[in-house]
Amino acid sequence: MMEQRTISRTQLKRQNTTETVIVLAFFLFLLALGLLLFQDYGLTWDDLAQVEIGELNFNYAFQGDPALFNLKNRYYGPLFEMLLHWITRDLADPQRFFARHLLTFFSFYLGMIFFYKLTKRITHNWLFGLLGCIIMLLSPRIFAHSFYNSKDIPFMAMFIIAVYTLIKFLDKKNILNTLIHALVSAMLIALRAPGILIPALTLGFLLLEVLVRSKRTTIKTIILTGVLYAILTGGLTILFWPILWHDPFNEFINALQQMSKFPWLGGVVFYRAQFVDAQQLPWHYIPLWILITTPFAYLVLAGLGAAKESISFFASKGLIVTARKRNFLILTAWSVLPVLAVILLKSVLYDAWRQMFFIYPAVVLFTMLGLQAIYNLRTAQLPRQVFIAISILLFLGIILTPLNFMLNNHPHQNVYFNRLGGEDMARVKRHYELDYWGLSYKQGLEYILANDPSDTIMINAANAPGKINSHILPSEQAARLQYVETPEEADYFLTNYRYHPEPYEYENEVHSIMVGNTSILSIFALLP
Repeated sequence: MMEQRTISRTQLKRQNTTETVIVLAFFLFLLALGLLLFQDYGLTWDDLAQVEIGELNFNYAFQGDPALFNLKNRYYGPLFEMLLHWITRDLADPQRFFARHLLTFFSFYLGMIFFYKLTKRITHNWLFGLLGCIIMLLSPRIFAHSFYNSKDIPFMAMFIIAVYTLIKFLDKKNILNTLIHALVSAMLIALRAPGILIPALTLGFLLLEVLVRSKRTTIKTIILTGVLYAILTGGLTILFWPILWHDPFNEFINALQQMSKFPWLGGVVFYRAQFVDAQQLPWHYIPLWILITTPFAYLVLAGLGAAKESISFFASKGLIVTARKRNFLILTAWSVLPVLAVILLKSVLYDAWRQMFFIYPAVVLFTMLGLQAIYNLRTAQLPRQVFIAISILLFLGIILTPLNFMLNNHPHQNVYFNRLGGEDMARVKRHYELDYWGLSYKQGLEYILANDPSDTIMINAANAPGKINSHILPSEQAARLQYVETPEEADYFLTNYRYHPEPYEYENEVHSIMVGNTSILSIFALLP
Protein backbone atom coordinates (compact mmCIF):
# COMPACT_ATOMS: atom_id res chain seq x y z
CA MET A 1 0.00 0.00 0.00
CA MET A 2 2.85 2.36 0.91
CA GLU A 3 4.61 1.54 -2.38
CA GLN A 4 1.48 2.36 -4.43
CA ARG A 5 1.08 5.69 -2.60
CA THR A 6 4.74 6.53 -3.26
CA ILE A 7 4.35 5.74 -6.96
CA SER A 8 1.20 7.84 -7.11
CA ARG A 9 2.95 10.83 -5.56
CA THR A 10 5.88 10.42 -7.95
CA GLN A 11 3.55 10.34 -10.93
CA LEU A 12 1.69 13.41 -9.65
CA LYS A 13 4.95 15.31 -9.21
CA ARG A 14 6.05 14.34 -12.72
CA GLN A 15 2.70 15.43 -14.12
CA ASN A 16 2.90 18.80 -12.34
CA THR A 17 6.43 19.31 -13.67
CA THR A 18 5.28 18.51 -17.22
CA GLU A 19 2.37 20.93 -16.90
CA THR A 20 4.59 23.70 -15.56
CA VAL A 21 7.21 23.32 -18.29
CA ILE A 22 4.75 23.14 -21.19
CA VAL A 23 2.51 25.96 -19.97
CA LEU A 24 5.49 28.18 -19.16
CA ALA A 25 6.94 27.51 -22.62
CA PHE A 26 3.64 28.51 -24.25
CA PHE A 27 3.37 31.79 -22.37
CA LEU A 28 7.01 32.64 -23.02
CA PHE A 29 6.36 32.00 -26.71
CA LEU A 30 3.26 34.21 -26.59
CA LEU A 31 5.21 37.00 -24.89
CA ALA A 32 8.00 36.76 -27.46
CA LEU A 33 5.42 36.84 -30.25
CA GLY A 34 3.92 40.04 -28.88
CA LEU A 35 7.32 41.70 -28.52
CA LEU A 36 8.17 40.70 -32.07
CA LEU A 37 4.97 41.87 -33.77
CA PHE A 38 3.60 44.88 -31.90
CA GLN A 39 5.11 47.43 -34.31
CA ASP A 40 3.49 45.81 -37.36
CA TYR A 41 -0.02 47.17 -36.87
CA GLY A 42 -1.44 50.49 -37.94
CA LEU A 43 -3.79 53.02 -36.37
CA THR A 44 -7.57 53.12 -36.49
CA TRP A 45 -10.30 55.72 -36.87
CA ASP A 46 -10.53 55.90 -33.08
CA ASP A 47 -6.92 56.09 -31.91
CA LEU A 48 -6.71 59.87 -31.56
CA ALA A 49 -10.08 59.95 -29.80
CA GLN A 50 -8.91 57.26 -27.38
CA VAL A 51 -5.79 59.27 -26.58
CA GLU A 52 -8.02 62.25 -25.84
CA ILE A 53 -10.25 60.19 -23.53
CA GLY A 54 -7.25 59.11 -21.48
CA GLU A 55 -5.70 62.57 -21.38
CA LEU A 56 -8.84 64.49 -20.32
CA ASN A 57 -9.84 61.93 -17.67
CA PHE A 58 -6.29 61.93 -16.31
CA ASN A 59 -6.13 65.73 -16.24
CA TYR A 60 -9.47 65.96 -14.46
CA ALA A 61 -8.53 63.28 -11.92
CA PHE A 62 -5.10 64.68 -11.03
CA GLN A 63 -5.28 68.36 -11.99
CA GLY A 64 -8.98 69.20 -11.70
CA ASP A 65 -9.19 70.25 -15.37
CA PRO A 66 -12.94 70.49 -16.21
CA ALA A 67 -12.42 70.01 -19.98
CA LEU A 68 -13.63 66.44 -19.48
CA PHE A 69 -17.22 67.66 -19.13
CA ASN A 70 -17.19 68.98 -22.70
CA LEU A 71 -15.91 65.71 -24.18
CA LYS A 72 -18.41 63.86 -26.37
CA ASN A 73 -16.89 60.53 -25.33
CA ARG A 74 -16.79 61.33 -21.60
CA TYR A 75 -18.88 58.25 -20.74
CA TYR A 76 -16.44 55.81 -22.27
CA GLY A 77 -14.88 53.77 -19.49
CA PRO A 78 -11.53 55.55 -19.03
CA LEU A 79 -9.51 53.26 -16.76
CA PHE A 80 -7.22 51.66 -19.34
CA GLU A 81 -6.90 54.86 -21.37
CA MET A 82 -5.83 56.74 -18.23
CA LEU A 83 -3.16 54.11 -17.62
CA LEU A 84 -1.97 54.40 -21.23
CA HIS A 85 -1.82 58.19 -20.97
CA TRP A 86 0.12 58.06 -17.70
CA ILE A 87 2.74 55.75 -19.18
CA THR A 88 3.03 57.34 -22.63
CA ARG A 89 2.33 61.03 -21.98
CA ASP A 90 5.97 62.09 -22.37
CA LEU A 91 6.56 60.08 -25.55
CA ALA A 92 6.45 61.58 -29.02
CA ASP A 93 4.86 59.96 -32.05
CA PRO A 94 5.35 57.21 -33.16
CA GLN A 95 6.80 55.82 -29.91
CA ARG A 96 3.60 56.72 -28.07
CA PHE A 97 1.47 54.60 -30.38
CA PHE A 98 3.90 51.70 -30.40
CA ALA A 99 3.86 51.78 -26.59
CA ARG A 100 0.05 51.81 -26.65
CA HIS A 101 0.07 48.74 -28.90
CA LEU A 102 2.48 46.91 -26.64
CA LEU A 103 0.49 47.73 -23.50
CA THR A 104 -2.74 46.67 -25.18
CA PHE A 105 -1.08 43.37 -26.02
CA PHE A 106 0.02 43.01 -22.39
CA SER A 107 -3.64 43.34 -21.34
CA PHE A 108 -4.46 40.50 -23.74
CA TYR A 109 -1.53 38.51 -22.36
CA LEU A 110 -2.79 38.91 -18.80
CA GLY A 111 -6.25 37.84 -19.93
CA MET A 112 -4.76 34.72 -21.54
CA ILE A 113 -3.08 33.74 -18.27
CA PHE A 114 -6.41 33.91 -16.47
CA PHE A 115 -8.17 32.21 -19.37
CA TYR A 116 -5.84 29.27 -18.86
CA LYS A 117 -6.66 29.21 -15.17
CA LEU A 118 -10.39 29.56 -15.83
CA THR A 119 -10.52 26.85 -18.49
CA LYS A 120 -8.47 24.50 -16.32
CA ARG A 121 -10.83 25.14 -13.40
CA ILE A 122 -13.95 24.42 -15.48
CA THR A 123 -12.62 21.39 -17.39
CA HIS A 124 -10.51 20.07 -14.46
CA ASN A 125 -7.70 19.42 -16.93
CA TRP A 126 -4.63 21.60 -17.51
CA LEU A 127 -4.25 20.32 -21.07
CA PHE A 128 -7.66 21.66 -22.05
CA GLY A 129 -6.70 24.94 -20.41
CA LEU A 130 -3.68 25.13 -22.70
CA LEU A 131 -5.64 24.07 -25.78
CA GLY A 132 -8.19 26.76 -24.98
CA CYS A 133 -5.42 29.37 -24.99
CA ILE A 134 -4.21 28.08 -28.36
CA ILE A 135 -7.73 28.43 -29.76
CA MET A 136 -7.91 32.00 -28.41
CA LEU A 137 -4.51 32.78 -29.93
CA LEU A 138 -5.49 31.29 -33.30
CA SER A 139 -8.66 33.35 -33.58
CA PRO A 140 -7.50 35.71 -36.34
CA ARG A 141 -9.60 38.76 -35.55
CA ILE A 142 -8.97 38.56 -31.81
CA PHE A 143 -5.24 38.20 -32.40
CA ALA A 144 -5.04 41.29 -34.62
CA HIS A 145 -7.16 43.40 -32.27
CA SER A 146 -4.98 42.35 -29.32
CA PHE A 147 -2.35 44.84 -30.49
CA TYR A 148 -4.34 47.97 -31.33
CA ASN A 149 -7.84 47.78 -29.87
CA SER A 150 -7.50 49.54 -26.52
CA LYS A 151 -11.29 49.56 -26.11
CA ASP A 152 -12.47 45.99 -26.46
CA ILE A 153 -9.42 43.83 -25.77
CA PRO A 154 -8.70 45.12 -22.22
CA PHE A 155 -12.41 44.77 -21.48
CA MET A 156 -12.42 41.19 -22.78
CA ALA A 157 -9.33 40.37 -20.71
CA MET A 158 -10.79 41.87 -17.55
CA PHE A 159 -14.07 40.05 -18.15
CA ILE A 160 -12.15 36.77 -18.15
CA ILE A 161 -10.50 37.73 -14.86
CA ALA A 162 -13.86 38.77 -13.42
CA VAL A 163 -15.47 35.43 -14.25
CA TYR A 164 -12.51 33.63 -12.71
CA THR A 165 -12.75 35.64 -9.47
CA LEU A 166 -16.54 35.17 -9.51
CA ILE A 167 -16.19 31.39 -9.50
CA LYS A 168 -13.53 31.51 -6.79
CA PHE A 169 -15.77 33.79 -4.72
CA LEU A 170 -18.80 31.54 -5.13
CA ASP A 171 -16.72 28.50 -4.21
CA LYS A 172 -15.30 30.12 -1.07
CA LYS A 173 -16.94 33.23 0.35
CA ASN A 174 -14.23 34.68 2.52
CA ILE A 175 -13.09 38.27 2.97
CA LEU A 176 -10.10 37.98 0.64
CA ASN A 177 -12.10 36.54 -2.27
CA THR A 178 -14.79 39.18 -1.71
CA LEU A 179 -12.24 42.00 -1.82
CA ILE A 180 -10.50 40.66 -4.93
CA HIS A 181 -13.75 40.04 -6.81
CA ALA A 182 -15.09 43.51 -5.91
CA LEU A 183 -11.85 45.15 -7.07
CA VAL A 184 -11.91 43.29 -10.40
CA SER A 185 -15.63 43.99 -10.89
CA ALA A 186 -15.13 47.72 -10.34
CA MET A 187 -12.17 47.82 -12.73
CA LEU A 188 -14.26 45.99 -15.31
CA ILE A 189 -17.12 48.50 -15.10
CA ALA A 190 -14.64 51.38 -15.29
CA LEU A 191 -13.38 49.90 -18.55
CA ARG A 192 -16.85 49.67 -20.09
CA ALA A 193 -20.31 50.08 -18.60
CA PRO A 194 -21.59 46.63 -19.79
CA GLY A 195 -19.28 45.20 -17.11
CA ILE A 196 -22.31 45.66 -14.83
CA LEU A 197 -23.24 42.14 -15.94
CA ILE A 198 -20.69 40.69 -13.50
CA PRO A 199 -22.18 42.28 -10.34
CA ALA A 200 -25.61 41.22 -11.59
CA LEU A 201 -24.44 37.62 -11.95
CA THR A 202 -22.65 37.72 -8.60
CA LEU A 203 -25.67 38.93 -6.66
CA GLY A 204 -27.96 36.68 -8.67
CA PHE A 205 -26.03 33.55 -7.71
CA LEU A 206 -25.88 34.63 -4.09
CA LEU A 207 -29.66 35.01 -4.12
CA LEU A 208 -29.98 31.58 -5.73
CA GLU A 209 -27.91 30.05 -2.93
CA VAL A 210 -30.21 31.64 -0.36
CA LEU A 211 -33.31 30.32 -2.15
CA VAL A 212 -32.03 26.74 -2.43
CA ARG A 213 -30.78 26.78 1.16
CA SER A 214 -27.20 25.82 0.38
CA LYS A 215 -25.68 23.69 3.14
CA ARG A 216 -22.10 24.65 2.29
CA THR A 217 -22.50 28.27 3.36
CA THR A 218 -24.76 29.81 5.99
CA ILE A 219 -27.33 32.36 4.86
CA LYS A 220 -25.70 34.89 7.18
CA THR A 221 -22.34 34.48 5.40
CA ILE A 222 -23.99 34.79 2.00
CA ILE A 223 -25.79 38.00 2.96
CA LEU A 224 -22.78 39.60 4.65
CA THR A 225 -20.39 38.86 1.80
CA GLY A 226 -23.02 39.99 -0.71
CA VAL A 227 -23.52 43.33 1.03
CA LEU A 228 -19.76 43.84 1.39
CA TYR A 229 -19.23 42.99 -2.27
CA ALA A 230 -21.94 45.42 -3.42
CA ILE A 231 -20.62 48.30 -1.29
CA LEU A 232 -17.00 47.77 -2.34
CA THR A 233 -17.86 47.36 -6.03
CA GLY A 234 -19.94 50.53 -6.05
CA GLY A 235 -17.37 52.58 -4.18
CA LEU A 236 -14.40 51.38 -6.24
CA THR A 237 -16.28 51.93 -9.50
CA ILE A 238 -16.79 55.57 -8.57
CA LEU A 239 -13.12 55.85 -7.59
CA PHE A 240 -11.91 54.44 -10.93
CA TRP A 241 -14.27 56.53 -13.11
CA PRO A 242 -13.71 60.28 -12.72
CA ILE A 243 -16.88 61.43 -14.53
CA LEU A 244 -18.89 59.81 -11.71
CA TRP A 245 -17.25 61.77 -8.91
CA HIS A 246 -19.58 64.77 -8.90
CA ASP A 247 -22.89 62.85 -9.39
CA PRO A 248 -22.34 59.09 -9.24
CA PHE A 249 -25.88 57.81 -9.71
CA ASN A 250 -27.08 60.09 -12.51
CA GLU A 251 -23.82 60.01 -14.42
CA PHE A 252 -23.71 56.21 -14.31
CA ILE A 253 -27.26 56.08 -15.67
CA ASN A 254 -26.15 58.47 -18.42
CA ALA A 255 -23.24 56.15 -19.21
CA LEU A 256 -25.51 53.11 -19.47
CA GLN A 257 -27.94 54.98 -21.70
CA GLN A 258 -25.20 56.18 -24.03
CA MET A 259 -23.65 52.74 -24.31
CA SER A 260 -27.01 51.19 -25.19
CA LYS A 261 -27.73 53.88 -27.78
CA PHE A 262 -24.30 55.18 -28.73
CA PRO A 263 -24.58 58.37 -30.83
CA TRP A 264 -22.38 57.14 -33.68
CA LEU A 265 -21.98 59.67 -36.48
CA GLY A 266 -21.16 57.13 -39.18
CA GLY A 267 -24.82 56.74 -40.07
CA VAL A 268 -24.89 53.49 -42.03
CA VAL A 269 -23.08 50.15 -42.11
CA PHE A 270 -22.38 47.95 -45.11
CA TYR A 271 -24.04 44.64 -44.29
CA ARG A 272 -25.02 41.81 -46.63
CA ALA A 273 -24.36 43.95 -49.73
CA GLN A 274 -26.62 46.76 -48.49
CA PHE A 275 -26.11 50.01 -46.63
CA VAL A 276 -28.18 49.75 -43.45
CA ASP A 277 -29.01 52.46 -40.93
CA ALA A 278 -26.88 51.76 -37.83
CA GLN A 279 -29.88 52.57 -35.65
CA GLN A 280 -32.10 50.08 -37.49
CA LEU A 281 -29.92 46.99 -37.57
CA PRO A 282 -31.65 43.63 -38.05
CA TRP A 283 -31.70 41.29 -35.05
CA HIS A 284 -29.27 38.89 -36.74
CA TYR A 285 -26.48 41.47 -37.15
CA ILE A 286 -24.32 40.33 -34.23
CA PRO A 287 -25.10 36.57 -34.46
CA LEU A 288 -24.26 36.56 -38.16
CA TRP A 289 -21.01 38.49 -37.74
CA ILE A 290 -19.92 36.00 -35.08
CA LEU A 291 -20.93 33.12 -37.34
CA ILE A 292 -18.98 34.29 -40.40
CA THR A 293 -15.81 35.59 -38.71
CA THR A 294 -15.08 32.79 -36.22
CA PRO A 295 -13.28 29.67 -37.48
CA PHE A 296 -16.14 27.32 -38.27
CA ALA A 297 -14.69 24.29 -36.47
CA TYR A 298 -14.58 26.31 -33.24
CA LEU A 299 -18.29 27.07 -33.58
CA VAL A 300 -19.18 23.43 -34.25
CA LEU A 301 -17.33 22.30 -31.14
CA ALA A 302 -18.88 25.15 -29.13
CA GLY A 303 -22.32 23.98 -30.20
CA LEU A 304 -21.43 20.43 -29.17
CA GLY A 305 -20.13 21.61 -25.81
CA ALA A 306 -23.22 23.73 -25.15
CA ALA A 307 -25.51 20.86 -26.11
CA LYS A 308 -23.63 18.39 -23.89
CA GLU A 309 -23.71 20.73 -20.88
CA SER A 310 -27.40 21.56 -21.49
CA ILE A 311 -28.32 17.89 -21.45
CA SER A 312 -26.37 17.34 -18.23
CA PHE A 313 -27.97 20.43 -16.65
CA PHE A 314 -31.55 19.42 -17.36
CA ALA A 315 -31.00 15.70 -16.81
CA SER A 316 -30.09 16.16 -13.14
CA LYS A 317 -33.07 16.62 -10.87
CA GLY A 318 -33.47 18.76 -7.80
CA LEU A 319 -32.81 22.38 -6.92
CA ILE A 320 -29.23 21.92 -5.72
CA VAL A 321 -26.95 23.92 -7.96
CA THR A 322 -23.70 22.03 -8.27
CA ALA A 323 -20.49 23.72 -9.36
CA ARG A 324 -20.89 22.21 -12.84
CA LYS A 325 -24.48 23.44 -13.20
CA ARG A 326 -23.51 26.85 -11.87
CA ASN A 327 -20.60 27.14 -14.30
CA PHE A 328 -22.92 26.22 -17.16
CA LEU A 329 -25.29 29.00 -16.12
CA ILE A 330 -22.40 31.48 -15.94
CA LEU A 331 -21.12 30.55 -19.40
CA THR A 332 -24.61 30.71 -20.85
CA ALA A 333 -25.31 34.11 -19.32
CA TRP A 334 -21.89 35.36 -20.45
CA SER A 335 -22.40 34.32 -24.07
CA VAL A 336 -26.13 34.88 -24.51
CA LEU A 337 -27.34 37.78 -22.34
CA PRO A 338 -25.19 40.52 -23.96
CA VAL A 339 -26.38 39.47 -27.43
CA LEU A 340 -30.00 39.47 -26.28
CA ALA A 341 -29.51 42.90 -24.70
CA VAL A 342 -28.15 44.32 -27.96
CA ILE A 343 -31.07 42.86 -29.92
CA LEU A 344 -33.78 43.97 -27.48
CA LEU A 345 -32.34 47.45 -26.89
CA LYS A 346 -31.64 47.90 -30.62
CA SER A 347 -28.17 49.14 -29.73
CA VAL A 348 -26.14 51.03 -32.31
CA LEU A 349 -23.30 48.88 -33.60
CA TYR A 350 -21.14 49.26 -36.67
CA ASP A 351 -18.89 47.44 -39.11
CA ALA A 352 -18.49 44.17 -37.20
CA TRP A 353 -18.81 42.79 -33.66
CA ARG A 354 -15.71 44.08 -31.85
CA GLN A 355 -17.94 45.67 -29.18
CA MET A 356 -19.02 42.12 -28.29
CA PHE A 357 -15.56 40.51 -28.22
CA PHE A 358 -15.94 40.07 -24.46
CA ILE A 359 -18.36 37.17 -25.02
CA TYR A 360 -15.87 35.28 -27.19
CA PRO A 361 -13.98 33.59 -24.30
CA ALA A 362 -17.28 32.00 -23.24
CA VAL A 363 -17.68 30.63 -26.77
CA VAL A 364 -14.16 29.19 -26.63
CA LEU A 365 -14.90 27.64 -23.23
CA PHE A 366 -17.87 25.86 -24.78
CA THR A 367 -15.52 24.84 -27.60
CA MET A 368 -13.22 23.21 -25.07
CA LEU A 369 -16.14 21.47 -23.39
CA GLY A 370 -17.11 20.12 -26.81
CA LEU A 371 -13.56 18.93 -27.43
CA GLN A 372 -13.53 17.36 -23.99
CA ALA A 373 -16.81 15.56 -24.74
CA ILE A 374 -15.22 14.02 -27.85
CA TYR A 375 -12.13 13.08 -25.86
CA ASN A 376 -14.26 11.31 -23.25
CA LEU A 377 -15.82 9.11 -25.97
CA ARG A 378 -12.61 7.15 -26.41
CA THR A 379 -13.06 3.39 -26.16
CA ALA A 380 -10.99 0.92 -24.19
CA GLN A 381 -10.47 -1.16 -27.35
CA LEU A 382 -8.51 1.64 -29.02
CA PRO A 383 -4.79 1.56 -28.19
CA ARG A 384 -3.69 4.61 -26.21
CA GLN A 385 -1.03 5.61 -28.74
CA VAL A 386 -3.52 5.44 -31.61
CA PHE A 387 -6.04 7.52 -29.69
CA ILE A 388 -3.43 10.15 -28.88
CA ALA A 389 -2.38 10.31 -32.55
CA ILE A 390 -6.01 10.71 -33.66
CA SER A 391 -6.56 13.44 -31.06
CA ILE A 392 -3.49 15.38 -32.24
CA LEU A 393 -4.54 15.10 -35.87
CA LEU A 394 -8.06 16.27 -35.00
CA PHE A 395 -6.77 19.32 -33.17
CA LEU A 396 -4.33 20.17 -35.94
CA GLY A 397 -7.17 19.90 -38.44
CA ILE A 398 -9.21 22.34 -36.35
CA ILE A 399 -6.51 25.03 -36.15
CA LEU A 400 -4.80 24.61 -39.53
CA THR A 401 -7.10 26.89 -41.58
CA PRO A 402 -7.04 29.91 -39.24
CA LEU A 403 -3.30 29.45 -38.66
CA ASN A 404 -2.65 29.40 -42.41
CA PHE A 405 -4.69 32.58 -42.87
CA MET A 406 -2.86 34.35 -40.06
CA LEU A 407 0.57 33.46 -41.39
CA ASN A 408 -0.21 34.35 -45.02
CA ASN A 409 -1.94 37.65 -44.28
CA HIS A 410 0.01 39.16 -41.39
CA PRO A 411 -0.63 41.82 -40.15
CA HIS A 412 -4.13 41.90 -41.64
CA GLN A 413 -5.71 39.08 -39.62
CA ASN A 414 -8.52 41.52 -38.80
CA VAL A 415 -10.22 40.84 -42.17
CA TYR A 416 -10.66 37.10 -41.56
CA PHE A 417 -13.89 35.46 -42.72
CA ASN A 418 -14.73 31.77 -42.81
CA ARG A 419 -16.39 30.19 -45.84
CA LEU A 420 -19.84 31.11 -44.53
CA GLY A 421 -18.98 34.72 -45.28
CA GLY A 422 -18.39 33.94 -48.95
CA GLU A 423 -16.72 31.43 -51.23
CA ASP A 424 -13.75 33.77 -51.65
CA MET A 425 -12.61 37.17 -50.40
CA ALA A 426 -13.80 38.97 -53.53
CA ARG A 427 -17.35 37.83 -52.80
CA VAL A 428 -16.96 38.74 -49.12
CA LYS A 429 -15.89 42.25 -50.13
CA ARG A 430 -19.13 42.71 -52.08
CA HIS A 431 -21.17 41.92 -48.96
CA TYR A 432 -19.22 43.14 -45.90
CA GLU A 433 -16.63 45.69 -44.88
CA LEU A 434 -13.04 44.39 -44.78
CA ASP A 435 -10.43 46.77 -43.31
CA TYR A 436 -13.12 49.14 -42.03
CA TRP A 437 -10.84 50.60 -39.32
CA GLY A 438 -8.17 51.58 -41.85
CA LEU A 439 -5.14 49.84 -40.36
CA SER A 440 -3.70 48.93 -43.76
CA TYR A 441 -3.05 52.61 -44.50
CA LYS A 442 0.15 52.19 -42.47
CA GLN A 443 1.59 49.74 -44.99
CA GLY A 444 0.26 51.87 -47.86
CA LEU A 445 2.02 55.01 -46.64
CA GLU A 446 5.20 53.02 -45.97
CA TYR A 447 5.13 51.79 -49.57
CA ILE A 448 4.84 55.32 -50.97
CA LEU A 449 7.63 56.66 -48.77
CA ALA A 450 9.91 53.78 -49.74
CA ASN A 451 9.30 54.12 -53.47
CA ASP A 452 8.89 57.86 -54.04
CA PRO A 453 12.06 59.89 -53.28
CA SER A 454 10.28 63.26 -53.45
CA ASP A 455 10.82 65.61 -50.54
CA THR A 456 7.09 66.41 -50.50
CA ILE A 457 4.42 63.92 -51.50
CA MET A 458 0.83 65.06 -51.95
CA ILE A 459 -1.61 62.53 -50.49
CA ASN A 460 -5.38 62.24 -50.73
CA ALA A 461 -6.95 59.45 -48.66
CA ALA A 462 -10.49 58.14 -48.91
CA ASN A 463 -11.05 58.61 -45.17
CA ALA A 464 -9.48 59.74 -41.90
CA PRO A 465 -7.19 56.75 -41.09
CA GLY A 466 -5.20 57.60 -44.21
CA LYS A 467 -3.95 60.64 -42.32
CA ILE A 468 -4.14 59.24 -38.78
CA ASN A 469 -1.64 56.51 -39.72
CA SER A 470 1.01 59.15 -40.42
CA HIS A 471 1.33 59.44 -36.62
CA ILE A 472 2.87 55.96 -36.41
CA LEU A 473 5.48 56.59 -39.10
CA PRO A 474 9.02 57.86 -38.35
CA SER A 475 8.67 61.61 -37.87
CA GLU A 476 11.18 62.51 -40.58
CA GLN A 477 9.27 60.34 -43.06
CA ALA A 478 5.82 61.54 -41.97
CA ALA A 479 7.00 65.12 -42.57
CA ARG A 480 7.33 64.32 -46.28
CA LEU A 481 3.59 63.68 -46.55
CA GLN A 482 1.29 66.58 -47.28
CA TYR A 483 -2.45 65.82 -47.19
CA VAL A 484 -4.76 67.57 -49.62
CA GLU A 485 -8.55 67.72 -49.83
CA THR A 486 -9.15 66.45 -53.35
CA PRO A 487 -7.58 63.83 -55.65
CA GLU A 488 -6.97 66.54 -58.26
CA GLU A 489 -4.35 68.08 -55.96
CA ALA A 490 -2.68 64.79 -55.05
CA ASP A 491 0.17 62.65 -56.28
CA TYR A 492 -1.46 59.56 -54.81
CA PHE A 493 -4.94 58.47 -53.82
CA LEU A 494 -5.24 55.78 -51.13
CA THR A 495 -8.36 53.85 -50.23
CA ASN A 496 -9.33 51.03 -47.86
CA TYR A 497 -12.66 50.65 -49.72
CA ARG A 498 -14.80 51.59 -46.74
CA TYR A 499 -18.33 52.30 -48.02
CA HIS A 500 -16.95 51.60 -51.50
CA PRO A 501 -16.90 47.86 -52.27
CA GLU A 502 -16.84 48.43 -56.01
CA PRO A 503 -13.63 49.19 -57.97
CA TYR A 504 -12.45 52.75 -58.52
CA GLU A 505 -12.18 54.32 -61.95
CA TYR A 506 -8.55 55.36 -61.54
CA GLU A 507 -6.32 53.49 -63.97
CA ASN A 508 -2.80 53.68 -62.55
CA GLU A 509 -2.90 51.37 -59.52
CA VAL A 510 0.70 51.17 -58.35
CA HIS A 511 0.23 49.00 -55.29
CA SER A 512 -2.42 47.02 -53.45
CA ILE A 513 -2.58 44.89 -50.34
CA MET A 514 -4.20 41.61 -51.24
CA VAL A 515 -6.02 39.21 -48.95
CA GLY A 516 -7.01 36.17 -50.92
CA ASN A 517 -8.22 37.35 -54.31
CA THR A 518 -9.20 40.90 -53.38
CA SER A 519 -7.51 44.11 -52.33
CA ILE A 520 -8.14 45.66 -48.92
CA LEU A 521 -6.09 48.76 -49.76
CA SER A 522 -5.15 50.31 -53.09
CA ILE A 523 -2.77 53.10 -54.06
CA PHE A 524 -3.34 54.99 -57.29
CA ALA A 525 -0.74 57.30 -58.79
CA LEU A 526 -2.58 60.33 -60.13
CA LEU A 527 -1.05 61.57 -63.36
CA PRO A 528 -0.89 65.33 -63.98
